Amino acid sequence: VLLDNSLTDMLGVSERSDLCIKSIISFISELDAEPVADGVLSSAQTEKLYDLDCSFYTGDYAGKYMLERFIRKKSES
Repeated sequence: VLLDNSLTDMLGVSERSDLCIKSIISFISELDAEPVADGVLSSAQTEKLYDLDCSFYTGDYAGKYMLERFIRKKSES
């Protein structure tokens, strides 16, 4: 499930916005789907997403879209 970049833009703005985004990510995960954050522009955003249990992202920081088999999760680093 792709999270709109308007949510990604709110990462780190406030504790309340992070809690709201975490709730959305948790909801998606409970549906046995993978959340994918769109519009990621910085390493700070990727770290925050990992903290919120979102392992996949797209955007300028990630580069071009790739097949899942080419994406390395943080635990494999």
